[in-house]
Amino acid sequence: TQELQQQLFGGDPQRRIILHDHAGKHVLDTCAWFLGHGMKNTRALRGGIDAWSLEVDPKLPRYRLEVD
Repeated sequence: TQELQQQLFGGDPQRRIILHDHAGKHVLDTCAWFLGHGMKNTRALRGGIDAWSLEVDPKLPRYRLEVD
């Protein structure tokens, strides 16, 4: 875990980390993992990248996930 933190974030536990997925439904587990491993400035993007494209950057193309 410390090796992963070092590779991804330079070992800085205060570094801001913002995680996202498509709709913000599954990212919370990953966020909890980072928080539980000392990365206390980890946040999840509410609504995911889809909400970002609607509310913040409408030039960002939206997409629909196809699930079989």
